[in-house]
Amino acid sequence: MASSNDIPASDHDIIRVRAEIEAEAEALRREDPDLAGFEREIERTWADIAPIGATGDPRELLLDRAERLSVIDANVPVGSRRGIKQIKLLIRKAIYWYIRYVTDAFNVFTGVLVRLLRNIDERLVVVEDALRLDDADLLDFSAEVSPETADQVARIICEKPSPGLCLVLSCGEGTIVDAIQRQGGKVYGIEHDPQRIMPGVQKGLDLRVCDAARHLRKLADNQLAALVFAGVVESLPLSSLWSMVVEAKRVLKPDGRVVVAVADPGSRGVVEADIRSGRGIAQPTWQHLLKRADFSAQLFAAPGPRISQIVVAELATETHVTHADS
Repeated sequence: MASSNDIPASDHDIIRVRAEIEAEAEALRREDPDLAGFEREIERTWADIAPIGATGDPRELLLDRAERLSVIDANVPVGSRRGIKQIKLLIRKAIYWYIRYVTDAFNVFTGVLVRLLRNIDERLVVVEDALRLDDADLLDFSAEVSPETADQVARIICEKPSPGLCLVLSCGEGTIVDAIQRQGGKVYGIEHDPQRIMPGVQKGLDLRVCDAARHLRKLADNQLAALVFAGVVESLPLSSLWSMVVEAKRVLKPDGRVVVAVADPGSRGVVEADIRSGRGIAQPTWQHLLKRADFSAQLFAAPGPRISQIVVAELATETHVTHADS
């Protein structure tokens, strides 16, 4: 088990500096929209001069690279060594008609594939834009979990002798992460807004900037001992929430546990209810989804004020939740 004292001071400094740089960069992007265009232009230039595999995976750069690599030249290089060059030239001339036929057919095929990929990419962009949270500031009400509810979640996570690694999606300022760490748990949090994590990062918490769903998909099977859903899940549609529940089943260890700490959409004010219409689900619905995914899920009273109930779930094949901490 790890506590805040187990984390080296150098790691605290690295986490804090990384978060400060990311937060400052994000603030500059919002102040000057042209910066994002400059960043893309730099990435494209680097992709043109960098060796294959060294440019990361921005979608546009990958499509450009695929298009450049999709064409095969029938004029095979013959080198410059005397004697060998003449032999290769003779061979190339002798089979040119065959190589040209094959490469032309292949180039037509790959050209169709690249156009299909671009078409799919354009359609995916439309779907992603409709579901994006980063640019939809109206959806973001930045409601933090109360310290009392965070302490309750931490007790549930840390009641096992060796709780293992816990992930909080999303962590906000790190209230739940801090509570779990104070009780001896090994934990980190994911948050899509770099500015929101700054208070927690300055306290030495392991808070990282990333898209919650994307991070969950990248985790290995049976990697986590516990997973807390909070924050960002209140702004996601039902289909996305179901996908996250399925991923939770994959990444949790056999004795792993899911805790859902969210507010009931029925308790939203008029403005929040209108803006978040169709996003987020109530605790009984979370319980239903988790049971459909072979979890044994129970509801427990929470101290509030914003969250009145939390959901605690384990895989149905394992021992049911037995704690009475409510």
